[in-house]
Amino acid sequence: MWIKKKEIEQLSEFVKGYGSGEELDIRENKEGSFNILKNDIYALVNTKNEQIKAVEAERDSLSDYMADISHQLKTPITSMMIMADLLEEAEPEKQTEFIHNIQVSLNKMEWLVGALLKMAKLDAHAIDFIRNDIRTSELLEAVKPSVAILLDIHNLTIELKQDCIIHCDNAGPQKLSRTLSKMRSNIHLMEV
Repeated sequence: MWIKKKEIEQLSEFVKGYGSGEELDIRENKEGSFNILKNDIYALVNTKNEQIKAVEAERDSLSDYMADISHQLKTPITSMMIMADLLEEAEPEKQTEFIHNIQVSLNKMEWLVGALLKMAKLDAHAIDFIRNDIRTSELLEAVKPSVAILLDIHNLTIELKQDCIIHCDNAGPQKLSRTLSKMRSNIHLMEV
C-alpha cells in the first residue's frame, strides 16, 4: 500500500490543529489501512475533546460553588463585625440579642467551612462518597426530638406532605439529622 505525501501532510496538519484547538474532520469512508488509522485518530481526538470539556465543566461548577460559599461566608462576617461594634454601647437586652445573632452566624460559618473541607477532600479523593438512600419520614423522626422545644415555643408543628427518598452519604439518618439539628439555629421560624 502506498501512502501519498499529501495524505501524511493532511494528517500531520490535523494533529497540529488539534494541539492548537482547531476542529477538523479527517474521516474518510474509504477502505485501506491509512483511512482506518485516520478514522481512529479522529475518534481518539474527539474522545479527548469531550473529556477536556467535561473537566472544564466540572472545574467551572466547583469554581461557582466556591464563589457561592465565599459570598455566604462574607455575609455573616460583616454582620458579626457590625454587631461587635454595636455591642459595647447597646442596652443589656440588645447585647443578648447581638450575642445570639453572633452565635448563629458562627454556626453558619462553621457549617460552610465544613462543607468546603468536605468538598476539598472529595475533590482530592481523600474520602469516598458512598450513596445511601433514606426516607424523609425516617429523617424527620430522627430530627424531631432536637427541634421539639423550638416548635413548642413557636407553637409550630412539622407535617410531612409526601414521603420521598433522599440520596446521601453512607452516614445515613444519624449524621444527616445532626447536620440538620446544627442548622436549626440558622433557621428563622415564622408563625403561619
